Amino acid sequence: PGAAQVPVPVSENTAPVAVNLASPVGAAAFAPDADPPLLARGRLHGVELVRIDPATGAETPEALLPGHAEMVRALTFSPDGKV
Repeated sequence: PGAAQVPVPVSENTAPVAVNLASPVGAAAFAPDADPPLLARGRLHGVELVRIDPATGAETPEALLPGHAEMVRALTFSPDGKV
């Protein structure tokens, strides 16, 4: 099967964009108030951060945070936008 496309509202003024959750993903968190919006995906052995273009839904890699022994199964952003 292909990657899951999940509709994500990136702002109050635009329609949701389809965000790719290519498998395997153990967790996902979204920060719509970041500029541009930020998506974190929990992966095997790390967390992948990507910026989402609100107009197109295009993803731009931001960072890879390695160092986890297993699949990352929980993620959240703090109120200040940090993972």
